[in-house]
Parts: sequence; structure tokens; C-alpha cells
Amino acid sequence: MTDSGGTVRIRRSESGHGWEARWERGDVGSSFRDREKDAVLRWAASRPADYWLTHDPDADEWIPWTPPSEP
Repeated sequence: MTDSGGTVRIRRSESGHGWEARWERGDVGSSFRDREKDAVLRWAASRPADYWLTHDPDADEWIPWTPPSEP
């Protein structure tokens, strides 16, 4: 699912006390965690990705997310 920019996956942390995002491109990657979802979404939007996905825990599916465009 990755092209040149990679993929960002956003989900609630396993502990349920915050949010996390992981950016991956081939063998390279980084992640960010915070209690505030907005902070995680800002970090995710700043990654050079081709795909951004959020996890729907009820359906256990990854859903496309589009970062807001800056004015």
C-alpha cells in the first residue's frame, strides 16, 4: 500500500489512555503518542505520506483519512 511517501496509521493507544500514529515507508518509520488526539492528528498530517488511515475499533478496519489542507 505504500508508494514513495509511505503510510500513516492513526489509532487509539493499546492502553486506551491516548492516541498514536505510526508513519512507515519501507524499512523506515517513526511514531508519535499523545493523550490529545489533535496533537496526534497534527503530527500525522505533517508526515510525507501517500496514505493516511485511521482505525475504526468497532469494525476493526482501517479507514482513509485526509489531512486538512492548510490555508
